[in-house]
Amino acid sequence: MSHLPAPNATPPQWTEARLGQECGTWLNRHHRDAYAHFAHVPNGGLRTSREATALKSQHVSPGYPDYLLDLPRGGYHGLRIELKTPTGRVAPEQADWLARLTAAGFRCAVIRSLPAFIELLTDYLAA
Repeated sequence: MSHLPAPNATPPQWTEARLGQECGTWLNRHHRDAYAHFAHVPNGGLRTSREATALKSQHVSPGYPDYLLDLPRGGYHGLRIELKTPTGRVAPEQADWLARLTAAGFRCAVIRSLPAFIELLTDYLAA
């Protein structure tokens, strides 16, 4: 029996990190070839001032989407995903990045549940 929730539910107590873990696990189990092109961008989180300074000097960009699928499909260059909890809000920097990436030919989405991720990936990979 799977540890994944029912298709129409994501436990409300899940953090973005937990949702990301479950999404990646699902993709690895069901689309291993696509999973090889899937990556997380760890822009967020608490950092020491020294770490923050180092990352800024390396051109980390606030608001860049959480997950990348660098696999062209359906006329898109790839897929960019911003994960949010059901009550999380999209910051202005995140909205700006999603708009710019969409204009550049990427499919972009804000995902708030495992079922939404499954639907998005199933649709994207079928294109």
